[in-house]
Amino acid sequence: MGPTDDLKRQHKTILELVQQIEQCLAPNKLAQDADAVKETLTMLTRMLTTHLATEDSELFPMILTRHNESARRKMRVFIEEISTLAGLFKTYAAKWNSAEQIREKTGEFCEESSVILRFLRDRIQWEETEIYPLADTL
Repeated sequence: MGPTDDLKRQHKTILELVQQIEQCLAPNKLAQDADAVKETLTMLTRMLTTHLATEDSELFPMILTRHNESARRKMRVFIEEISTLAGLFKTYAAKWNSAEQIREKTGEFCEESSVILRFLRDRIQWEETEIYPLADTL
């Protein structure tokens, strides 16, 4: 088992939750499914929190202490960017903390969700192609 196998499994779960939310991102559908979307968003938030904590405590130190300077520079950029994304997601999740709020502002929720979920998808892709291979070569 490689050092990133659990993180990759978490990515799979995160992407499944993202997809569940994305499937509801039409204002008329969202109004009907706001409770389910809120529950899925709560699960996604929990999963991301766990995932980021695992990266912080295990992955980042491993790469920062065992790799060359080029890899360490890439990792420092990654850490800075993931902190920004984590903050954006935290703000997003706090804003949409009730099904009623989602129902009342379906258009706004759809727009914000599309942006943040796309960032999240792109970030996962980047982690799997650029960062995780660094850990898997140790």
